[in-house]
Amino acid sequence: FLMDTEGIDAAHARTKDDASVLVMTVLLSSYFIYNSMGVPRRSDLEKMSYFSKLATSIAVSQRKTVSQDDMEEDDSFELKNHFPDFLWLLRDVILTPTDKDGKEITPKEYLLTNILKRSKKFKETANDEISRAIITVFPTIDCKSIPPPSADPKVMRGVEENQDRLNPEFNLQVEKLVEFLFQHVQGKRGPFPGKVVTGPMLADMAVEYLKAVNDPDAMPCINDTWQAAIEIRCQKEVEQFLTQYESEMEEAIAKVGLPMEEDSVDDKDAKKPQTLFGIHRMILGQKENALIKQIAPFVPGAGQLLEGSVPVLSREKLIETFEQSTAEFVTVEEKILGETVQKKKVKGGILLKFAQQNHSESHSSCLALFQQLYEPIEVKIKVADTSYTFDKLVVDLEKLQSGYIEKAVGPAKHVVYEEKQSFIKRQEESYQSLRGFKKEAFEEAQKAAAATAKATKLNDTVNNLQIQMKNDAELHLQKMEQLEKKRKEDLDNMHKEQQQMLNRERDRADNFMKAQMEGMSEMAKANQEQSKQQFTAMMAMMNTMSETSKGSIEALKSTVQEMRNIKPPQPVVVSRCVIS
Repeated sequence: FLMDTEGIDAAHARTKDDASVLVMTVLLSSYFIYNSMGVPRRSDLEKMSYFSKLATSIAVSQRKTVSQDDMEEDDSFELKNHFPDFLWLLRDVILTPTDKDGKEITPKEYLLTNILKRSKKFKETANDEISRAIITVFPTIDCKSIPPPSADPKVMRGVEENQDRLNPEFNLQVEKLVEFLFQHVQGKRGPFPGKVVTGPMLADMAVEYLKAVNDPDAMPCINDTWQAAIEIRCQKEVEQFLTQYESEMEEAIAKVGLPMEEDSVDDKDAKKPQTLFGIHRMILGQKENALIKQIAPFVPGAGQLLEGSVPVLSREKLIETFEQSTAEFVTVEEKILGETVQKKKVKGGILLKFAQQNHSESHSSCLALFQQLYEPIEVKIKVADTSYTFDKLVVDLEKLQSGYIEKAVGPAKHVVYEEKQSFIKRQEESYQSLRGFKKEAFEEAQKAAAATAKATKLNDTVNNLQIQMKNDAELHLQKMEQLEKKRKEDLDNMHKEQQQMLNRERDRADNFMKAQMEGMSEMAKANQEQSKQQFTAMMAMMNTMSETSKGSIEALKSTVQEMRNIKPPQPVVVSRCVIS
C-alpha cells in the first residue's frame, strides 16, 4: 500500500515528530521516496540531518546498536538488510544536470558525484556524515526528476481541474516514473532470506514500532519487533485454525452421529470417514496444509535461520505445536488372552473432548442395546414359563452375545459387555429354577462367552492398531510432502534474492566510489562477499535437508504402500466346550 507522510521541517511540526515520522516510515516501507523541489545543492543536505541519526535511532537487536562509531566496521552494513530502497525524487526540475565538463548526466549520477560526494576536507563534515549514512543504510539509491506540471500559475492553482492543460513532458515523465516504480518496488523483505512481510504482519509491526517510538526510554529494535510480530501472527493463525478444526470436527461428527468407532478397517474412504480418528485425520490434514501455506511467507523452514537472526519457531515446529493442540495421543499396553497388545488413546488436545463425548455416548448406547437384547430373556424367566429350559437360555445368551457384538458401537462396547457378563453371572440364582439347569454347564458357557468377548476385543484392537499406523503414516507423508514443497519454493526465492542482493551490493560499492568514499567501497565489497558466503552456506544446508527429506519421503511412501498391502491378521477363534 502507499503511505504518504508529511516531510521534514513541515509547518507546525515539532523536531521530535519529524524524527519519529521518518523512523516509522523507514521501518515500515519497502521503498522510500524522498521528494524535493528543483535540483538540489550540496548545502541542501543540512536539512537531512535526520538521516545521519537514523543509525543511532534504531537498534538491529538488543545486543547490538549500529552507532556512528560502528560505521567503520562491517556491522554498519547490517541496517541495509532491513531498510527500504531509496529514491530521491526531484520535482519541478527545469535544468538538465551536467558534470563538471558540461556533459549531460543522469539524475542519479548527479546525486552521487555532486550531492553525496565526500568533501575534500581532512575532517569529515556534517554533510559527509549524512552522505555516508544515506549510501550505507539504504540497500539501493536512485534519483529521478520530473518537470513542472505547468508554467501557468492559474493551471498550477487547479491542477485537478486542468488536466488537459498540463505540460506534456510532465505527463510523460510521471508515466515513466510510475512504470519505473512498478518495476522496482517489491514487498518488504522479511528477517529471513526469501521471506516477505504480509499485510497482517505489517500491522502488527506498526503497533510494536509505535510503542517504541512513543516511549522516551526506548528505541525501535528491529529483531525484537520482528520476533514479536511473527509470534503474534503465528499465535493468531494457530488459534484461527484450531477454531476451524474444532468447528469442522463438530460439523463432521454431527453428520455421522455419535457414538462412532474410534478407528476401523471398514473406514476406507478417507474423504468420507465414519470414525472419530478418521474424521480427525481428514480435518487435521486439511488444516495443516492450509496453515503451512498461510505461514510460509514469513515463517522460515528448518535450516533457514542464520546465526544471530530472529529466534522464532520453524514451520516444522509450529506445525508440530498445532498437531499437539488438536490431539495428544498415548500408547498403552493391555494383555488380552495372554497376548500383549498396544492401543492408542487420546490424552489431550481438542480431540479429547470429542473422544470423551464419544465414549459417554457409546457407553449409554451399549447399555441400552444390552438391555434391549436381554429383556426377552428376563421376561421369560420372570413369568416362570416351564417350557423355557436351561438349554434354551444358553442358546439365547449366545444369540445375545452375537447380536451385541454385531450392533454395539464405540470405544465402550467391550467395557459394557464385560460389565454385563458380571451381571449375567449374578443372575445364576434366578436361572437355577429353569428345568435342566447344570451349574458346571452354566459356568463353562460363561467362560466361553468371556473368551469370545476377549477374542473379539483382541481382533478389534490389533486391526485398529494396524489401520491407525497406516493412516498416521499417510497423514505424516502428506505433511512432509507439503513442507518439502514449501522448502523448494524457499530455495527458489532465495536464489532470486541472492542475485538481487549481489546486484545491490555491487551497486552500493559503485555508489561509494562515485561519491569518492573508497574506504566504504572496499567495506561494501567485503560485505558482499560475506553475504554471498552466508547465502551459499544456507542454501547448501537447505539443499542437504531437502535431499534428506526427499529420501525420507520415498522411504515413507514405500512403507505406506507396504502397509496398504498387508492383509488384516487372522481373527482369533476360541474353541468352546459345553458340558451337557
